[in-house]
This record gives sequence, C-alpha cells and structure tokens, in this order.
Amino acid sequence: LMARRIRALARLETAIESGQADEMEQACDEVEALGADASRVSEVRLQSKKIQCDAEFKLGLARVSSSWSGLLGHAGVEELEKFELYTLELAKFHNAFKPSSMLECVVCATCLLKDQAAVCSGGLHALCAKCFQDYAHAEQSQPEQLIQQRGARLLCPCRPPHDAGCTGSFSEQSIASFLPAELHRRHMDHQRIQIHAEE
Repeated sequence: LMARRIRALARLETAIESGQADEMEQACDEVEALGADASRVSEVRLQSKKIQCDAEFKLGLARVSSSWSGLLGHAGVEELEKFELYTLELAKFHNAFKPSSMLECVVCATCLLKDQAAVCSGGLHALCAKCFQDYAHAEQSQPEQLIQQRGARLLCPCRPPHDAGCTGSFSEQSIASFLPAELHRRHMDHQRIQIHAEE
C-alpha cells in the first residue's frame, strides 16, 4: 500500500507539471482513494478547474470572434446598435471580472489576487509565492557585504538598473507570510547582523 501511495503522489506531481486538467483530476482521485498525503489535492483541483475554465472561455471567445466579422460586414443600422450594446456589456464584464486587486507576478506572469502575492512597498510589483521564495533565496545567498549595503532588506526585483527603477522593498509581514521557516530564519539572521553592524 505504501508503494502505491508513493506512486500516486509521484503521478500527482507529474500531472501538475503536465498542466492537463483531466490528468490532474484523476491523480487527485487516486491520492484520495489510497489515503495518501492529500495536503495538495484541494490546491491541485482548483488549478485544474482554472485550466478547464480558461480552455472553455477561449473556445467560446474563438466561436464569437469567428462569426463576429461576418455578421458585422452585413449589419444594418439596427444590428450595429445591438453590436454597440454587446460591446458595452463585454466591457462591463471585463471590468467586473478583473478587479483592482488582481496582480501579475513580475517573474512568471501568473495572475494573482493581492493576498496571494508578495507586493513591494511601492505597490506596483508582485511576486507569486514560488518566485518570491526563489528570489529571497538568491538575494540571501549574496555576499554579506552586498546584503549589508541594502540594509539587509529584501528589495524589489524591479529596482535599478531595471527599467522600472522601483525603490520599494518587501515588508516583514510579506517575508513572514510567504517564506518557508528556513528562509525566514536566514532573513532574520541577516537583520540581526545588520543591527549589530549599525551599533
């Protein structure tokens, strides 16, 4: 049974990497059926649902788009007025569907809600949890002199010489929320060294 559980978890990881919604759902079912560690199942099912919704939306959009040009070419005044109303409704839908709290990871371009992202103090640049962890690890691995030059703060990746020239940094709250214990401990160690260096 243990070997089957291990295989089920391995299949789950493979399914996640494939991005195939059906395969992800089947792998989740198998993990649950075998009583394996199901800690990621709800997250994977949500990801699968998003992939399915995205595919259905794109398919629907392609159908509308393909018939749009042909209909518009033969439209009279009355039909054009309907098209204008339809376009306004689409704009309303777009604005309602993309709230101001939606952000995009500056590294991998994943769309995120504000509470799912580490956002710099400038409020313009966000990182998803994985990219934030990778970025923090890279920054913490730099020579101690560079870490002290930036005051042991975790600066925005869009800082100079990046075109955006952001002067923001990540708050202690973001660092505590999005970093695993080991990376957070290393960050706090750098903070303590910085405090002693400034005394």
